[in-house]
Amino acid sequence: FCCFPWILLAQVANRMNLNWLGHWVSPNTPRRSLSRDTFTNVFLVFATYFTVVGVIITMLANMGEEFDSFQTFYLISALVIMSILLCVYSFILMVRTRTSIRESYGIPGTTFNDCVVIVCCRPCALSQMA
Repeated sequence: FCCFPWILLAQVANRMNLNWLGHWVSPNTPRRSLSRDTFTNVFLVFATYFTVVGVIITMLANMGEEFDSFQTFYLISALVIMSILLCVYSFILMVRTRTSIRESYGIPGTTFNDCVVIVCCRPCALSQMA
């Protein structure tokens, strides 16, 4: 699991004037800085995820003989929940970014088609957006 696709996604969203939730920010609004901070915010979301996952895996690896099934259950549950939340976040951001690109450049298609492309081949969808 490499972080480079997420960096590319953040860069594309930033170029399309989208905030870190994938909503378009008008150039005329005084809060234009929201789109400028998109790259930083998206990068921080993924960096935080990878850092916390690293800490959890280290804690699990260092348990050794002090094996506690409840603590292990909670750590693995936290890992699974965080992974699911990150997948949902990245999927929503990719759909919104891809839809914004399609609408901005008049490319035919639907949001459903965007979802199918992202689910079937995420690297292909990212390369098309770049």
